[in-house]
Amino acid sequence: LRLILLAKETKAQIEPRLAPTELLSSFNFAYFTDDFKDKLPSKNIFFKILKDHPEIDPDSTLVIGTNLDEEIQGAENANLKSLWLAPKKDKIPISPRPTLHLSKLADLDFYLDLD
Repeated sequence: LRLILLAKETKAQIEPRLAPTELLSSFNFAYFTDDFKDKLPSKNIFFKILKDHPEIDPDSTLVIGTNLDEEIQGAENANLKSLWLAPKKDKIPISPRPTLHLSKLADLDFYLDLD
């Protein structure tokens, strides 16, 4: 299991906010908005990440996001599986259509095959 952070803020904005939590150390790689020319939902963002890490199989990649118009649409544009993290009361839209819809990230354990 590899975790890649894709922040919609610049590195200078996000690092100071996350530093006290040590959350950044949970990720194998981190990308920030200043690493790309394009903005989400451009598929080029995900294509660059996959190109940077050829060891990552696109067929086993899951994009986790809370924003349908950016992360989930970007995953769909790049033909990647996606998990929309949103309250259960939010109905899954016709488009973009996430692969999974969970209300809390802890429920993801059920879907992961880590053996």
